[in-house]
Amino acid sequence: LSFQHLYPRLLNTVPWLGAFRKLHPGNWNPRFDPDLFIKGAAMGIILLGTSCMAYFLMGLLSRVKARSASRCALAALATSVPLLLGCVAGFFFFHIHPLLGLAPAYGFLGSACLQVLLLKDLLGVPRALIVYLVPSLLTVQLYGCYLLLPS
Repeated sequence: LSFQHLYPRLLNTVPWLGAFRKLHPGNWNPRFDPDLFIKGAAMGIILLGTSCMAYFLMGLLSRVKARSASRCALAALATSVPLLLGCVAGFFFFHIHPLLGLAPAYGFLGSACLQVLLLKDLLGVPRALIVYLVPSLLTVQLYGCYLLLPS
């Protein structure tokens, strides 16, 4: 009986137990959230769209014959997978604390490494252009995902 009264008070007073408050069966809401679904789909569209556009434009400017749209889309999907996994982890950790929604930066680092390799090896883009293109593309993607995080 004392645990029944102590447990909800403990969840409400200790801030870092917020994740357990979300997992508590009394607070859990299993219904579909269309707003969260639309934000997640928009994040995926931003990540895939910007990567695909960058690869296609760099394919038009490069001397290598890797200009096909299917190759660019596959390269965009390959570089977006670490970012998408980082966003999924961000959605999970966001409910603990809002700043933890940006914590999975390893996905962004992995995506940057994949973008450098694919731009250099697949499309033959000069290194001087890669140095400016990859950070600017990741900044646009990160800012777009940040704007779509749940508030």
